Amino acid sequence: MIITPDKASFQVPVTIPSKWIGTALEIDIQVKPVKMNEISNGKSIKKPASDIFKDCSINLTNFTFNRDEANEYN
Repeated sequence: MIITPDKASFQVPVTIPSKWIGTALEIDIQVKPVKMNEISNGKSIKKPASDIFKDCSINLTNFTFNRDEANEYN
């Protein structure tokens, strides 16, 4: 599993078998910087913006742009 943290601390949920409850577990964490193009066997996981925002749309049918109004400052 590759984790990309977006803040200094984060939680990683771990599911263990019920027979392990009450026993000592050792968890090993390895830190290895990974370039985005190394993830998924060299395939980039970055998505184009059109895929990310495909469900977001704004109807601009009745929109008009008034340059004079846009340049009015108070």
